[in-house]
Amino acid sequence: MSARTRLTLAFSTLELVVVIAITAIIAAVAIPRFGGAAQEYRVDLAARRVAADLRHAQRQARLSSSSQTVVFDAVADGYELVGVAGLNRASSGYVVSLASEPYEVDLVSVSFDAKSQVQFDGFGRPDKAGVLVLRCGTHVRQVTLDVDSGQVTVQ
Repeated sequence: MSARTRLTLAFSTLELVVVIAITAIIAAVAIPRFGGAAQEYRVDLAARRVAADLRHAQRQARLSSSSQTVVFDAVADGYELVGVAGLNRASSGYVVSLASEPYEVDLVSVSFDAKSQVQFDGFGRPDKAGVLVLRCGTHVRQVTLDVDSGQVTVQ
């Protein structure tokens, strides 16, 4: 094989620099978008968890024909279903931290008529309406509990 043939099989330094530059540009565009998508996913996941747990408390109240209370703590970014056994350990309470994995969101505000709790009666009806606001980065979701229908919605 001649020296000229060997040179045509290799990449030049200029070609390598161009490929690296194009890869860097694509990465610079994709990484911020991925970060935003991850934040949106986290806040959606947390909002769906809160809504599911409110529905769970409603069902527990109906099944036991007794009241069930959910207490929110905006400072600690979490909440507790009072008197319900935890999912991981039956001996512990049902406490959810929204600030930890996999959510890592802030519980910005809780409004249940100036209280941070809602109580479902033995029929699963909430004692008051309320809105919870969750935020992760620039993404915000609201979980709304309607007092008349007992519906929980995520917006």
